[in-house]
Amino acid sequence: MSLNRLKMGLGCGLCLLAVLLMTPESARGQQEAKAADVMFVLDITGSMQFAIDAVEQGLEKILNKIKKNGIDARVGLTVFRDSPARTPNDKVAGIKSDPFTFTFKGGSPFTDSQKEYRSVVSKVKAEGGGDIPENSMEGMKLAASAKTRKGVSRIMVLITDAPPKAANLDKSTEAARKALVDGKYHHLYLICQPADRATYEKVWSNEKGNRVDGIFFEISDQKAAFVGILDKISDQTITDIKRKEKAAADKKDKKPKK
Repeated sequence: MSLNRLKMGLGCGLCLLAVLLMTPESARGQQEAKAADVMFVLDITGSMQFAIDAVEQGLEKILNKIKKNGIDARVGLTVFRDSPARTPNDKVAGIKSDPFTFTFKGGSPFTDSQKEYRSVVSKVKAEGGGDIPENSMEGMKLAASAKTRKGVSRIMVLITDAPPKAANLDKSTEAARKALVDGKYHHLYLICQPADRATYEKVWSNEKGNRVDGIFFEISDQKAAFVGILDKISDQTITDIKRKEKAAADKKDKKPKK
């Protein structure tokens, strides 16, 4: 996967992935379990209930497939709208700001518990919005600051049907990119409108040592499209894991032995 902007020609609205860049080595020279922390960055304005439902309902299938492939995955959730104004449901959902990152057991922004994650997502309702552009860049920036485990692959999934706010867009795009690089999020999957694709792809980076790559998926509010895309996304990301693991192993074999 690279910045060649690989397009998955699938009408889909949501997806999630299981993913890992490489298997780190422990201090003893033994391999640790493959692991990934996956952060959803989700638009929760009035038009996005279909995506909220898909994240909640599709999570179990995705995590089960990840587990079967030997990947220790946790998931997180950052939500955003377009203003600091609270909506009637925010108190119930525990949303205290815009954007906002949820915390789970022990104060962690990630959990491996399907039940715990679904209990949080099920309380979130699509409300508010106002004008069309949303705080998506700020949402990614906040999400990238969430504390992850050491030595894991960090994945971000942006889900929105709107463009980012236009005020100081170049500056906010650069800030989002820097946040992903600093947080070592090497993969950013974009689930958005085709018209907004090029804007969000600017968050990707091909700078050596600071790469952020990803895949674009065209958002759809059809639930059937969600079901069809989940396995395809999982297969694609698992294939990428194996490719990167092989590259890491090849690099290790080429290192001169002391």
